[in-house]
Amino acid sequence: MKMNVCLSAGVVVSALVMTFGVAGNASAGAGTTFCGYQEVGGAQVWERRYVGNRQCPASDVKNGVEGTLVYSEYIA
Repeated sequence: MKMNVCLSAGVVVSALVMTFGVAGNASAGAGTTFCGYQEVGGAQVWERRYVGNRQCPASDVKNGVEGTLVYSEYIA
């Protein structure tokens, strides 16, 4: 199941600058890291996308449900 997130480019860039700093290792043209998560029971599966090549967190929470990392992929 793919999740479409509608965020303005300014919000995304601001969040990246706060996370990585101005001279950080993420840039707009650096590709995308896809992190797939699945809840323990397997009923819910979701994906997070991050700009740049980065390590996915081992767990994530969506709508109050905790899931563990089942795949990660970087696409330049």
